[in-house]
Amino acid sequence: MKKSLAYKIQHQLSLTPSLTHAISLLQLSNTELHEEIEAVVAKNPMISSDYTSSQHQDPHDLLMSIPDNNPQLLHNHLHHQLIMMHFDDSLYKLGCRLIDNLDEVGFINPEFFDSLCPEHTFKLKGWLRQSDPLGIGATNIIESLCWQLEPLIKKNTFAPMLMNFILNNDFSTLALKKLKKQYKFSQSDGGELSHLLNCLNFNPAQYYHNNHLSALYQQPDLIVYKMHSEFKVRLNEDILPKLKLDELAFYPFQEKDMKELVQQAKYFIKVIDTRFDTLIKTAKLLVEHQKDFFIFGQSGLKTLILKDIAQELGLHESTISRIIANKLIATPTGVIELKTLLSRGLQKNSGESISTASIKQTLLELIQHESSLKPLSDQYLTNILKKQGFCIARRTVTKYRKELALQTSNQRKIY
Repeated sequence: MKKSLAYKIQHQLSLTPSLTHAISLLQLSNTELHEEIEAVVAKNPMISSDYTSSQHQDPHDLLMSIPDNNPQLLHNHLHHQLIMMHFDDSLYKLGCRLIDNLDEVGFINPEFFDSLCPEHTFKLKGWLRQSDPLGIGATNIIESLCWQLEPLIKKNTFAPMLMNFILNNDFSTLALKKLKKQYKFSQSDGGELSHLLNCLNFNPAQYYHNNHLSALYQQPDLIVYKMHSEFKVRLNEDILPKLKLDELAFYPFQEKDMKELVQQAKYFIKVIDTRFDTLIKTAKLLVEHQKDFFIFGQSGLKTLILKDIAQELGLHESTISRIIANKLIATPTGVIELKTLLSRGLQKNSGESISTASIKQTLLELIQHESSLKPLSDQYLTNILKKQGFCIARRTVTKYRKELALQTSNQRKIY
């Protein structure tokens, strides 16, 4: 075989270290960005940074300044209740840690309290027992239901009996069948007991978005506000880094190393400015498209995907994906992740495109208003949605129900 040389021309993108660094800065949260800036400033004497004093705002004051009109933000909802307890700093921090470790049902692992002293456990559980929603923060379903029954003990004659039954049985929703066999009730008594059972919530976090955002300890990157019936968005000035070149950088240094430091400083400042410029342009476009979200909540969210935003801004989808990652936006209804304003959708029979968030909200409302004695199956929910014009399959309904942390119809049923 005869060996020969051949030339081949092809296009290939080669990322320089500086460009790779610039891309990585896009997806950093504001806390991570500040750490990165401090690291660069420590290495390069030609650049300096400055932050406003509000940067170190007390977390109590910060949380009080965050709007909380959206009952679906569970962590936000509980944090405000925790603040109202006026605990000392150590107990307040334990309460924050407890909230952040709740599972999707709203329960806490018993091991959390094992690590606390008896006094702290007593005070935290005392707060949880009177918190809204009732039963939140319990270590198991039995404790949760007992907490829900406690306020009713003096008001409802069946509450003590029901609590005793729950405590002394191998409890499950099916175990409540034994009640009707174990006790003989009149028709009116049976109705009162059924009403009491309907008041119990087997999933305290069921109607909340249990979003584990460490966001609530950070200041948001962006702020949405209403002006003259329009929603505007601006960068949160409190977290904007004030970067500048040191005065020495303007002198004509001859040393090669010094020139390189000046060039690196200029490039870094330009990258940071570009990052915030891209962020505010993206956020403005998202807010413009999703005006109804700030008025009607999830049901007002329109179908909007990365491709739509990328095309309008003339940027690549990966750039948009990075710039919205780990970013928080303070809205009139609470602090949310910026990516919440993106939503895929389905088509209705009419041809109209509906966001998945809106469908989930409809699904949630249907389950909220169902009968606890005869909850709606996934197939029945699918039929209802189809009658409303949604082109949706049963497996999709099941998927959305699971994403909403809602139990099956059998699990939601109270016997």
